[in-house]
Amino acid sequence: MDIDWIMQGTLEKEISQKKAIMEEKAVAIKANTGSSATSNGTRTASNTIASTTYGGTSTATNSGSQVTSSGSSTTSNTETSMTSGGTSATSNTGSSLTSGGTSTPVNTGSSATSGGTSTASNSGSRLTAGGASTTSNTGSSLTSGGPSTTSNTGSSLTSGGTSTPVNTGSSATSGGTSTASNSGSRLTAGGASTTSNTGSSLTSGGPSTTSNTGSSLTSGGTSTPVNTGSSATSGGTSTASNSGSRLTAGGASTTSNTGSSLTSGGPSTTSNTGSSLTSGGTSTPVNTGSSATSGGTSTAFNTGSSMTSGETSTPANIGSSMTSSETSITSSTGSSTTSSGTTTASNTGSSATAGGSGTPLTIGIITTSNSISTSAGTTVNEGPSGSLKPWEIFLISLVSVIVAVGFFVGLYFCVRNSLSLRNVFDTAVYPLHGPNLGPGPGGNHTVHHRSRWSPNGFWRRPVSSVAMELRESHNGL
Repeated sequence: MDIDWIMQGTLEKEISQKKAIMEEKAVAIKANTGSSATSNGTRTASNTIASTTYGGTSTATNSGSQVTSSGSSTTSNTETSMTSGGTSATSNTGSSLTSGGTSTPVNTGSSATSGGTSTASNSGSRLTAGGASTTSNTGSSLTSGGPSTTSNTGSSLTSGGTSTPVNTGSSATSGGTSTASNSGSRLTAGGASTTSNTGSSLTSGGPSTTSNTGSSLTSGGTSTPVNTGSSATSGGTSTASNSGSRLTAGGASTTSNTGSSLTSGGPSTTSNTGSSLTSGGTSTPVNTGSSATSGGTSTAFNTGSSMTSGETSTPANIGSSMTSSETSITSSTGSSTTSSGTTTASNTGSSATAGGSGTPLTIGIITTSNSISTSAGTTVNEGPSGSLKPWEIFLISLVSVIVAVGFFVGLYFCVRNSLSLRNVFDTAVYPLHGPNLGPGPGGNHTVHHRSRWSPNGFWRRPVSSVAMELRESHNGL
Protein backbone atom coordinates (compact mmCIF):
# COMPACT_ATOMS: atom_id res chain seq x y z
CA MET A 1 0.00 0.00 0.00
CA ASP A 2 2.82 2.39 0.84
CA ILE A 3 4.43 1.64 -2.51
CA ASP A 4 1.17 2.41 -4.28
CA TRP A 5 0.86 5.75 -2.48
CA ILE A 6 4.47 6.61 -3.34
CA MET A 7 3.98 5.74 -7.02
CA GLN A 8 0.76 7.72 -7.16
CA GLY A 9 2.45 10.73 -5.57
CA THR A 10 5.33 10.51 -8.03
CA LEU A 11 2.94 10.37 -10.98
CA GLU A 12 1.01 13.36 -9.67
CA LYS A 13 4.23 15.35 -9.33
CA GLU A 14 5.29 14.47 -12.87
CA ILE A 15 1.90 15.46 -14.21
CA SER A 16 1.98 18.78 -12.39
CA GLN A 17 5.51 19.46 -13.68
CA LYS A 18 4.45 18.72 -17.25
CA LYS A 19 1.45 20.98 -16.87
CA ALA A 20 3.69 23.78 -15.64
CA ILE A 21 6.05 23.31 -18.60
CA MET A 22 3.15 23.38 -21.04
CA GLU A 23 1.78 26.53 -19.46
CA GLU A 24 5.18 28.19 -19.68
CA LYS A 25 5.42 27.39 -23.40
CA ALA A 26 1.90 28.70 -23.86
CA VAL A 27 0.69 25.60 -25.62
CA ALA A 28 -3.03 25.13 -25.59
CA ILE A 29 -4.55 21.92 -26.93
CA LYS A 30 -8.27 21.39 -26.67
CA ALA A 31 -10.45 18.72 -28.22
CA ASN A 32 -14.22 18.53 -28.13
CA THR A 33 -16.16 15.63 -29.54
CA GLY A 34 -19.93 15.52 -29.72
CA SER A 35 -21.71 12.49 -31.15
CA SER A 36 -25.43 11.88 -31.20
CA ALA A 37 -27.78 9.18 -32.47
CA THR A 38 -31.50 9.89 -32.47
CA SER A 39 -34.55 8.05 -33.75
CA ASN A 40 -37.76 9.99 -34.54
CA GLY A 41 -36.53 13.04 -32.73
CA THR A 42 -34.40 16.11 -32.90
CA ARG A 43 -30.79 16.29 -31.93
CA THR A 44 -28.65 19.42 -31.72
CA ALA A 45 -24.95 19.18 -31.01
CA SER A 46 -22.92 22.33 -30.52
CA ASN A 47 -19.17 22.35 -29.97
CA THR A 48 -17.29 25.57 -29.38
CA ILE A 49 -13.61 25.98 -28.77
CA ALA A 50 -11.74 29.24 -28.39
CA SER A 51 -7.98 29.33 -28.15
CA THR A 52 -5.66 32.32 -27.76
CA THR A 53 -1.91 31.82 -27.64
CA TYR A 54 1.03 34.20 -27.75
CA GLY A 55 4.37 32.92 -29.02
CA GLY A 56 3.32 29.30 -28.99
CA THR A 57 1.28 26.65 -30.74
CA SER A 58 -2.49 26.36 -30.67
CA THR A 59 -4.31 23.28 -31.96
CA ALA A 60 -8.08 22.95 -31.79
CA THR A 61 -9.98 19.96 -33.14
CA ASN A 62 -13.77 19.74 -33.27
CA SER A 63 -15.65 16.69 -34.48
CA GLY A 64 -19.41 16.37 -34.58
CA SER A 65 -21.03 13.29 -36.08
CA GLN A 66 -24.70 12.43 -36.10
CA VAL A 67 -26.98 9.77 -37.47
CA THR A 68 -30.71 10.45 -37.57
CA SER A 69 -33.69 8.51 -38.88
CA SER A 70 -36.90 10.40 -39.75
CA GLY A 71 -35.88 13.49 -37.87
CA SER A 72 -33.84 16.66 -38.00
CA SER A 73 -30.18 16.84 -37.23
CA THR A 74 -28.19 20.04 -36.79
CA THR A 75 -24.49 20.09 -36.12
CA SER A 76 -22.70 23.33 -35.45
CA ASN A 77 -18.95 23.50 -34.94
CA THR A 78 -17.30 26.83 -34.28
CA GLU A 79 -13.70 27.34 -33.63
CA THR A 80 -11.62 30.51 -33.44
CA SER A 81 -7.91 30.67 -33.03
CA MET A 82 -5.72 33.75 -32.66
CA THR A 83 -1.97 33.45 -32.48
CA SER A 84 0.84 36.00 -32.55
CA GLY A 85 4.26 34.80 -33.69
CA GLY A 86 3.33 31.15 -33.71
CA THR A 87 1.42 28.45 -35.53
CA SER A 88 -2.34 28.08 -35.57
CA ALA A 89 -4.12 25.01 -36.97
CA THR A 90 -7.89 24.78 -37.07
CA SER A 91 -9.68 21.63 -38.19
CA ASN A 92 -13.47 21.31 -38.30
CA THR A 93 -15.24 18.16 -39.40
CA GLY A 94 -18.98 17.70 -39.56
CA SER A 95 -20.51 14.55 -41.04
CA SER A 96 -24.19 13.83 -41.26
CA LEU A 97 -26.15 10.75 -42.38
CA THR A 98 -29.91 11.15 -42.54
CA SER A 99 -32.72 8.99 -43.89
CA GLY A 100 -36.04 10.69 -44.66
CA GLY A 101 -35.22 13.89 -42.86
CA THR A 102 -33.21 17.08 -42.98
CA SER A 103 -29.54 17.33 -42.21
CA THR A 104 -27.73 20.64 -41.81
CA PRO A 105 -24.08 20.59 -40.79
CA VAL A 106 -22.42 23.97 -40.35
CA ASN A 107 -18.65 24.21 -39.94
CA THR A 108 -16.81 27.45 -39.35
CA GLY A 109 -13.09 27.81 -38.88
CA SER A 110 -11.48 31.22 -38.59
CA SER A 111 -7.85 31.92 -37.92
CA ALA A 112 -5.96 35.20 -37.51
CA THR A 113 -2.19 35.08 -37.21
CA SER A 114 0.55 37.72 -37.16
CA GLY A 115 4.01 36.65 -38.31
CA GLY A 116 3.21 32.97 -38.32
CA THR A 117 1.41 30.20 -40.16
CA SER A 118 -2.36 29.80 -40.26
CA THR A 119 -4.09 26.69 -41.57
CA ALA A 120 -7.87 26.33 -41.60
CA SER A 121 -9.41 23.10 -42.87
CA ASN A 122 -13.18 22.56 -43.05
CA SER A 123 -14.79 19.35 -44.27
CA GLY A 124 -18.50 18.67 -44.47
CA SER A 125 -19.81 15.43 -45.95
CA ARG A 126 -23.36 14.21 -46.00
CA LEU A 127 -25.36 11.29 -47.32
CA THR A 128 -29.13 11.68 -47.50
CA ALA A 129 -31.89 9.46 -48.86
CA GLY A 130 -35.27 11.05 -49.62
CA GLY A 131 -34.58 14.30 -47.84
CA ALA A 132 -32.80 17.62 -48.05
CA SER A 133 -29.15 18.07 -47.21
CA THR A 134 -27.38 21.39 -46.80
CA THR A 135 -23.70 21.74 -46.06
CA SER A 136 -22.07 25.08 -45.38
CA ASN A 137 -18.33 25.31 -44.90
CA THR A 138 -16.56 28.58 -44.22
CA GLY A 139 -12.86 28.95 -43.72
CA SER A 140 -11.37 32.41 -43.38
CA SER A 141 -7.76 33.18 -42.72
CA LEU A 142 -6.08 36.54 -42.13
CA THR A 143 -2.30 36.51 -41.91
CA SER A 144 0.33 39.23 -41.84
CA GLY A 145 3.86 38.31 -42.90
CA GLY A 146 3.28 34.59 -43.12
CA PRO A 147 1.64 31.87 -45.22
CA SER A 148 -2.08 31.21 -45.04
CA THR A 149 -3.78 28.04 -46.31
CA THR A 150 -7.54 27.58 -46.42
CA SER A 151 -9.05 24.30 -47.60
CA ASN A 152 -12.81 23.71 -47.81
CA THR A 153 -14.35 20.47 -48.99
CA GLY A 154 -18.06 19.75 -49.29
CA SER A 155 -19.30 16.50 -50.79
CA SER A 156 -22.92 15.49 -51.14
CA LEU A 157 -24.65 12.26 -52.18
CA THR A 158 -28.44 12.42 -52.39
CA SER A 159 -31.09 10.06 -53.72
CA GLY A 160 -34.52 11.52 -54.54
CA GLY A 161 -33.93 14.77 -52.72
CA THR A 162 -32.14 18.08 -52.84
CA SER A 163 -28.49 18.56 -52.11
CA THR A 164 -26.89 21.98 -51.72
CA PRO A 165 -23.24 22.19 -50.70
CA VAL A 166 -21.81 25.67 -50.20
CA ASN A 167 -18.07 26.12 -49.77
CA THR A 168 -16.40 29.44 -49.10
CA GLY A 169 -12.71 30.00 -48.58
CA SER A 170 -11.37 33.51 -48.20
CA SER A 171 -7.81 34.48 -47.48
CA ALA A 172 -6.19 37.90 -47.01
CA THR A 173 -2.44 38.07 -46.59
CA SER A 174 0.11 40.88 -46.46
CA GLY A 175 3.66 40.04 -47.51
CA GLY A 176 3.09 36.30 -47.50
CA THR A 177 1.53 33.41 -49.35
CA SER A 178 -2.21 32.78 -49.57
CA THR A 179 -3.71 29.54 -50.89
CA ALA A 180 -7.46 28.93 -51.01
CA SER A 181 -8.74 25.59 -52.27
CA ASN A 182 -12.46 24.81 -52.56
CA SER A 183 -13.87 21.51 -53.79
CA GLY A 184 -17.54 20.63 -54.08
CA SER A 185 -18.62 17.31 -55.57
CA ARG A 186 -22.09 15.88 -55.66
CA LEU A 187 -23.88 12.82 -56.96
CA THR A 188 -27.66 12.97 -57.21
CA ALA A 189 -30.27 10.58 -58.59
CA GLY A 190 -33.72 11.97 -59.42
CA GLY A 191 -33.25 15.25 -57.63
CA ALA A 192 -31.68 18.67 -57.84
CA SER A 193 -28.07 19.33 -57.01
CA THR A 194 -26.51 22.77 -56.59
CA THR A 195 -22.85 23.33 -55.84
CA SER A 196 -21.45 26.76 -55.13
CA ASN A 197 -17.73 27.23 -54.58
CA THR A 198 -16.18 30.59 -53.87
CA GLY A 199 -12.51 31.20 -53.29
CA SER A 200 -11.26 34.74 -52.92
CA SER A 201 -7.73 35.74 -52.20
CA LEU A 202 -6.29 39.20 -51.55
CA THR A 203 -2.53 39.43 -51.26
CA SER A 204 -0.08 42.31 -51.13
CA GLY A 205 3.51 41.60 -52.14
CA GLY A 206 3.14 37.85 -52.35
CA PRO A 207 1.72 35.03 -54.47
CA SER A 208 -1.96 34.13 -54.37
CA THR A 209 -3.42 30.85 -55.63
CA THR A 210 -7.14 30.14 -55.83
CA SER A 211 -8.41 26.76 -56.99
CA ASN A 212 -12.13 25.95 -57.27
CA THR A 213 -13.47 22.63 -58.46
CA GLY A 214 -17.14 21.72 -58.81
CA SER A 215 -18.17 18.39 -60.32
CA SER A 216 -21.71 17.15 -60.68
CA LEU A 217 -23.20 13.81 -61.74
CA THR A 218 -26.98 13.73 -62.01
CA SER A 219 -29.47 11.21 -63.37
CA GLY A 220 -32.95 12.47 -64.27
CA GLY A 221 -32.59 15.76 -62.48
CA THR A 222 -31.03 19.19 -62.62
CA SER A 223 -27.41 19.91 -61.87
CA THR A 224 -26.04 23.43 -61.49
CA PRO A 225 -22.43 23.86 -60.44
CA VAL A 226 -21.20 27.41 -59.92
CA ASN A 227 -17.51 28.06 -59.43
CA THR A 228 -16.03 31.47 -58.74
CA GLY A 229 -12.40 32.24 -58.15
CA SER A 230 -11.28 35.82 -57.74
CA SER A 231 -7.80 37.00 -56.96
CA ALA A 232 -6.42 40.50 -56.47
CA THR A 233 -2.69 40.92 -55.98
CA SER A 234 -0.35 43.89 -55.81
CA GLY A 235 3.26 43.26 -56.82
CA GLY A 236 2.93 39.50 -56.82
CA THR A 237 1.60 36.52 -58.72
CA SER A 238 -2.09 35.65 -59.00
CA THR A 239 -3.36 32.32 -60.31
CA ALA A 240 -7.06 31.48 -60.49
CA SER A 241 -8.13 28.05 -61.73
CA ASN A 242 -11.79 27.08 -62.05
CA SER A 243 -12.99 23.70 -63.29
CA GLY A 244 -16.61 22.60 -63.59
CA SER A 245 -17.48 19.24 -65.11
CA ARG A 246 -20.85 17.60 -65.24
CA LEU A 247 -22.42 14.42 -66.56
CA THR A 248 -26.20 14.32 -66.84
CA ALA A 249 -28.64 11.76 -68.24
CA GLY A 250 -32.16 12.92 -69.13
CA GLY A 251 -31.92 16.27 -67.40
CA ALA A 252 -30.58 19.78 -67.66
CA SER A 253 -27.02 20.67 -66.82
CA THR A 254 -25.68 24.19 -66.44
CA THR A 255 -22.07 24.97 -65.66
CA SER A 256 -20.89 28.49 -64.96
CA ASN A 257 -17.21 29.15 -64.33
CA THR A 258 -15.88 32.59 -63.60
CA GLY A 259 -12.27 33.41 -62.94
CA SER A 260 -11.25 37.01 -62.52
CA SER A 261 -7.79 38.21 -61.74
CA LEU A 262 -6.61 41.75 -61.05
CA THR A 263 -2.87 42.22 -60.70
CA SER A 264 -0.63 45.26 -60.53
CA GLY A 265 3.01 44.81 -61.51
CA GLY A 266 2.93 41.04 -61.77
CA PRO A 267 1.74 38.13 -63.92
CA SER A 268 -1.87 36.98 -63.87
CA THR A 269 -3.09 33.61 -65.16
CA THR A 270 -6.75 32.65 -65.37
CA SER A 271 -7.77 29.18 -66.50
CA ASN A 272 -11.43 28.18 -66.84
CA THR A 273 -12.57 24.78 -68.01
CA GLY A 274 -16.18 23.69 -68.40
CA SER A 275 -17.03 20.33 -69.94
CA SER A 276 -20.49 18.89 -70.33
CA LEU A 277 -21.68 15.46 -71.43
CA THR A 278 -25.45 15.04 -71.64
CA SER A 279 -27.72 12.33 -73.01
CA GLY A 280 -31.29 13.33 -73.91
CA GLY A 281 -31.13 16.69 -72.18
CA THR A 282 -29.86 20.22 -72.47
CA SER A 283 -26.30 21.22 -71.76
CA THR A 284 -25.15 24.82 -71.49
CA PRO A 285 -21.58 25.49 -70.45
CA VAL A 286 -20.59 29.11 -69.93
CA ASN A 287 -16.97 29.99 -69.31
CA THR A 288 -15.74 33.49 -68.63
CA GLY A 289 -12.18 34.47 -67.93
CA SER A 290 -11.32 38.10 -67.47
CA SER A 291 -7.95 39.50 -66.61
CA ALA A 292 -6.87 43.10 -66.08
CA THR A 293 -3.21 43.80 -65.47
CA SER A 294 -1.11 46.95 -65.21
CA GLY A 295 2.55 46.60 -66.11
CA GLY A 296 2.51 42.82 -66.23
CA THR A 297 1.49 39.82 -68.28
CA SER A 298 -2.08 38.57 -68.55
CA THR A 299 -3.03 35.17 -69.95
CA ALA A 300 -6.64 33.98 -70.14
CA PHE A 301 -7.46 30.47 -71.33
CA ASN A 302 -11.08 29.44 -71.76
CA THR A 303 -12.11 26.00 -72.93
CA GLY A 304 -15.69 24.82 -73.25
CA SER A 305 -16.49 21.43 -74.75
CA SER A 306 -19.95 19.94 -75.06
CA MET A 307 -21.10 16.53 -76.26
CA THR A 308 -24.81 15.85 -76.54
CA SER A 309 -26.89 13.03 -77.99
CA GLY A 310 -30.38 13.85 -79.31
CA GLU A 311 -30.66 17.29 -77.78
CA THR A 312 -29.35 20.83 -77.83
CA SER A 313 -25.85 21.88 -76.89
CA THR A 314 -24.71 25.49 -76.62
CA PRO A 315 -21.13 26.19 -75.59
CA ALA A 316 -20.20 29.85 -75.15
CA ASN A 317 -16.64 30.89 -74.42
CA ILE A 318 -15.62 34.45 -73.73
CA GLY A 319 -12.07 35.49 -73.01
CA SER A 320 -11.31 39.14 -72.49
CA SER A 321 -7.98 40.59 -71.60
CA MET A 322 -6.99 44.20 -70.95
CA THR A 323 -3.38 45.10 -70.38
CA SER A 324 -1.46 48.35 -70.10
CA SER A 325 2.12 48.52 -71.47
CA GLU A 326 2.53 44.78 -71.60
CA THR A 327 1.51 41.63 -73.46
CA SER A 328 -1.98 40.15 -73.53
CA ILE A 329 -2.79 36.70 -74.90
CA THR A 330 -6.36 35.47 -75.10
CA SER A 331 -7.12 31.97 -76.32
CA SER A 332 -10.70 30.74 -76.61
CA THR A 333 -11.59 27.30 -77.90
CA GLY A 334 -15.09 25.87 -78.20
CA SER A 335 -15.72 22.44 -79.66
CA SER A 336 -19.08 20.75 -79.93
CA THR A 337 -20.09 17.31 -81.18
CA THR A 338 -23.77 16.46 -81.52
CA SER A 339 -25.75 13.58 -82.99
CA SER A 340 -29.24 14.32 -84.40
CA GLY A 341 -29.52 17.62 -82.59
CA THR A 342 -28.65 21.27 -82.84
CA THR A 343 -25.32 22.71 -81.83
CA THR A 344 -24.28 26.33 -81.66
CA ALA A 345 -20.72 27.31 -80.88
CA SER A 346 -19.84 30.93 -80.29
CA ASN A 347 -16.26 31.92 -79.58
CA THR A 348 -15.21 35.48 -78.95
CA GLY A 349 -11.72 36.67 -78.16
CA SER A 350 -11.17 40.36 -77.63
CA SER A 351 -7.96 42.08 -76.75
CA ALA A 352 -7.42 45.75 -75.99
CA THR A 353 -3.89 46.90 -75.30
CA ALA A 354 -2.31 50.30 -74.70
CA GLY A 355 1.37 50.48 -75.55
CA GLY A 356 1.79 46.74 -75.94
CA SER A 357 0.84 43.83 -78.12
CA GLY A 358 -2.46 41.97 -78.09
CA THR A 359 -2.94 38.57 -79.70
CA PRO A 360 -6.46 37.13 -79.75
CA LEU A 361 -6.82 33.51 -80.90
CA THR A 362 -10.28 32.12 -81.54
CA ILE A 363 -10.99 28.57 -82.73
CA GLY A 364 -14.45 27.08 -83.24
CA ILE A 365 -14.82 23.43 -84.29
CA ILE A 366 -18.19 21.76 -84.74
CA THR A 367 -18.94 18.22 -85.93
CA THR A 368 -22.59 17.28 -86.43
CA SER A 369 -24.46 14.28 -87.77
CA ASN A 370 -28.00 14.71 -89.19
CA SER A 371 -28.42 18.04 -87.49
CA ILE A 372 -28.03 21.77 -87.86
CA SER A 373 -24.70 23.33 -87.06
CA THR A 374 -24.06 27.02 -86.57
CA SER A 375 -20.63 28.38 -85.81
CA ALA A 376 -19.83 32.00 -85.11
CA GLY A 377 -16.29 33.13 -84.44
CA THR A 378 -15.55 36.77 -83.79
CA THR A 379 -12.20 38.31 -83.12
CA VAL A 380 -11.95 41.95 -82.18
CA ASN A 381 -8.62 43.67 -81.71
CA GLU A 382 -8.76 47.30 -80.72
CA GLY A 383 -5.52 49.21 -80.89
CA PRO A 384 -4.58 52.27 -78.92
CA SER A 385 -6.07 55.59 -79.90
CA GLY A 386 -4.14 58.82 -80.35
CA SER A 387 -0.63 59.42 -81.69
CA LEU A 388 1.65 56.66 -82.94
CA LYS A 389 4.51 55.32 -80.91
CA PRO A 390 8.09 56.20 -81.93
CA TRP A 391 8.87 52.65 -82.98
CA GLU A 392 5.72 52.59 -85.11
CA ILE A 393 6.75 55.80 -86.86
CA PHE A 394 10.24 54.39 -87.43
CA LEU A 395 8.84 51.17 -88.86
CA ILE A 396 6.51 53.00 -91.22
CA SER A 397 9.33 55.29 -92.37
CA LEU A 398 11.65 52.34 -92.95
CA VAL A 399 9.08 50.51 -95.05
CA SER A 400 8.40 53.66 -97.06
CA VAL A 401 12.11 54.18 -97.79
CA ILE A 402 12.55 50.55 -98.82
CA VAL A 403 9.57 50.74 -101.18
CA ALA A 404 10.80 54.01 -102.73
CA VAL A 405 14.34 52.71 -103.25
CA GLY A 406 13.03 49.51 -104.78
CA PHE A 407 10.79 51.45 -107.14
CA PHE A 408 13.60 53.69 -108.42
CA VAL A 409 16.04 50.79 -108.77
CA GLY A 410 13.51 48.86 -110.80
CA LEU A 411 12.80 51.88 -112.98
CA TYR A 412 16.53 52.38 -113.58
CA PHE A 413 17.08 48.81 -114.74
CA CYS A 414 13.97 48.94 -116.92
CA VAL A 415 15.18 52.10 -118.72
CA ARG A 416 18.69 50.70 -119.06
CA ASN A 417 17.47 47.49 -120.66
CA SER A 418 15.21 49.37 -123.07
CA LEU A 419 18.06 51.67 -124.13
CA SER A 420 20.43 48.78 -124.76
CA LEU A 421 17.86 47.05 -126.95
CA ARG A 422 17.31 50.25 -128.94
CA ASN A 423 21.05 50.63 -129.51
CA VAL A 424 21.21 47.19 -131.03
CA PHE A 425 18.17 47.94 -133.18
CA ASP A 426 19.60 51.23 -134.48
CA THR A 427 22.98 49.67 -135.25
CA ALA A 428 21.38 46.87 -137.23
CA VAL A 429 18.83 48.92 -139.22
CA TYR A 430 19.79 52.54 -139.82
CA PRO A 431 23.31 52.19 -141.40
CA LEU A 432 21.67 50.46 -144.39
CA HIS A 433 19.81 53.65 -145.38
CA GLY A 434 22.18 56.20 -146.81
CA PRO A 435 21.79 58.78 -149.64
CA ASN A 436 23.95 56.65 -152.01
CA LEU A 437 22.14 53.38 -151.47
CA GLY A 438 19.45 52.07 -153.73
CA PRO A 439 18.57 52.94 -157.34
CA GLY A 440 18.66 56.50 -158.50
CA PRO A 441 20.76 59.45 -157.42
CA GLY A 442 18.84 60.07 -154.30
CA GLY A 443 18.85 56.49 -153.15
CA ASN A 444 15.87 54.55 -151.94
CA HIS A 445 13.68 56.92 -149.99
CA THR A 446 10.79 54.61 -149.40
CA VAL A 447 12.36 52.95 -146.40
CA HIS A 448 12.39 56.23 -144.51
CA HIS A 449 8.70 55.88 -143.76
CA ARG A 450 9.87 53.74 -140.82
CA SER A 451 10.26 55.73 -137.68
CA ARG A 452 13.82 56.36 -136.63
CA TRP A 453 14.80 56.04 -132.98
CA SER A 454 17.79 57.88 -131.64
CA PRO A 455 20.19 56.11 -129.30
CA ASN A 456 20.74 59.38 -127.47
CA GLY A 457 17.21 59.72 -126.13
CA PHE A 458 13.99 57.88 -125.64
CA TRP A 459 12.88 58.56 -129.20
CA ARG A 460 13.15 61.01 -132.15
CA ARG A 461 10.24 62.13 -134.23
CA PRO A 462 10.02 60.17 -137.48
CA VAL A 463 11.51 61.92 -140.51
CA SER A 464 9.14 62.01 -143.48
CA SER A 465 10.17 61.42 -147.09
CA VAL A 466 9.38 65.05 -147.99
CA ALA A 467 11.74 66.33 -145.36
CA MET A 468 14.44 63.96 -146.52
CA GLU A 469 14.07 65.16 -150.13
CA LEU A 470 14.29 68.79 -149.05
CA ARG A 471 17.37 67.97 -146.98
CA GLU A 472 19.05 66.14 -149.86
CA SER A 473 18.22 68.90 -152.38
CA HIS A 474 19.67 71.43 -149.98
CA ASN A 475 22.83 69.40 -149.63
CA GLY A 476 23.05 69.09 -153.39
CA LEU A 477 22.92 72.81 -153.81
